[in-house]
Amino acid sequence: MFQKTFQLFCLTSAVWAVAPIAKADLILDPAAVSTNMGTFSAQHVPVNVINQSGLSVGYTSLVTDFTTYISSNPTHNTTNNDWFSTPGTITGNFDFDLGGAFTIEALSLWDIGGNNNSSLVGFTLLAGSDATFSSSTVLGTFSANPNTGPLTAALPQVFNFSPTAASFVRMQITSNNGAGQTGFGEAAFAVVTSPEPASIFLCGAAFALAIVCGKRYRARA
Repeated sequence: MFQKTFQLFCLTSAVWAVAPIAKADLILDPAAVSTNMGTFSAQHVPVNVINQSGLSVGYTSLVTDFTTYISSNPTHNTTNNDWFSTPGTITGNFDFDLGGAFTIEALSLWDIGGNNNSSLVGFTLLAGSDATFSSSTVLGTFSANPNTGPLTAALPQVFNFSPTAASFVRMQITSNNGAGQTGFGEAAFAVVTSPEPASIFLCGAAFALAIVCGKRYRARA
């Protein structure tokens, strides 16, 4: 009976030791933005997409949990809180300066909403270590839904990709919803964080305990 109980204890410890360590992504507000697509007016400038203007609930960059925040369905009011390109310009680059080197794995985008013809639809994301993107990694090609809510309450859309180190991200805009200019409301990124030290310690301790259990059981045998 003792041996069976001892075996079960050791097996449980081993499973605990190899179980995945939970991690939480933090939401990142880029430090700066730029575009080669121009600006419609002084009320619709590029910085609007990273200043949290229009969001129903704000967040603290690199503090707020990405999944928890997005799951709460914060909406975006587009009225004078968005960016529109120069009339006649539909495609081009919209660049994000992350403000440092981070490992990112998702983009949260708030489109114009209301099925607006100027809403961003098709885009490709590139990750780079500098603003020239002379050496870059393609994160993926995506298609946004231009109708995730009214102009005054557009919901976020999340676009996932493999965890990638980046200091800059380029959004290559390839299409919109049919208008002669393109725009969107807000954007943020999910930053991969390291496991908590306490979790690493507990997992390591469990693994060590499993090894000791195995040695003692063999000695008894």
